[in-house]
Amino acid sequence: MDGEKIRVFVIEENQLFCEGLRHLFGDMEHFEIKIEICSPQSCIPQIAKFKPDVLLFRYPHNASHLRDFLKQLLHTSPTTKPLLYDTSLTELQHLELVHQGVRGFLPQDTNAEKLLSAIRCLAKGEFWMNRKITARLLSSTLANVNASQSPPKRKASDLTVREKEVLSLLTKGLNNNDIASQLFISDTTVKCHLNRIFKKIGVNNRYEAIVFSLNASGNGSLAEFTYPQESVEAF
Repeated sequence: MDGEKIRVFVIEENQLFCEGLRHLFGDMEHFEIKIEICSPQSCIPQIAKFKPDVLLFRYPHNASHLRDFLKQLLHTSPTTKPLLYDTSLTELQHLELVHQGVRGFLPQDTNAEKLLSAIRCLAKGEFWMNRKITARLLSSTLANVNASQSPPKRKASDLTVREKEVLSLLTKGLNNNDIASQLFISDTTVKCHLNRIFKKIGVNNRYEAIVFSLNASGNGSLAEFTYPQESVEAF
């Protein structure tokens, strides 16, 4: 990106925040910024035309359509790096969003200096997330590489119907209590199922199990994950 302007597309509904961004970027000759006050889905045509290096947008209150939007973005502008801000996500949600294409996360109290640093990092093809999430992602990736060298241990078809249900709920971000409530079983039973699942697919913890699930699903989507019936910069 040396010598080239970094193109930033911003999706935001807060007029005051938009004015603040315009003021921040106004005197910076190395940035080209376009701000749209609209929903993410309705901005796809503008994004396709502008072809930004970085897409900055707020994590939506209703995130049910976020996965579809990220798929559209990847298809429409594959070189654009999504940067989410104002987020208070769980580690499992971070993991899911990274696999869906998000390359950076900014907390609500981010200052202008960190915002600019994050944008520069993403424009260079790097990631921006806190150290805890980075460590989890690296740990899961390394575990996945190691486990992939032992194919016999990683057979989803060895799971029972109930174990598949438990793993599917786990990959959607549910904790043990939520899984127990959803399946009308006890927390102890959930733990037993998870222990058996970990042994069958050759992982050591729930984070590695989610990575396995994402790879098994083939589409990077936790919510749509099913098994066959018969078979970074840190701040």
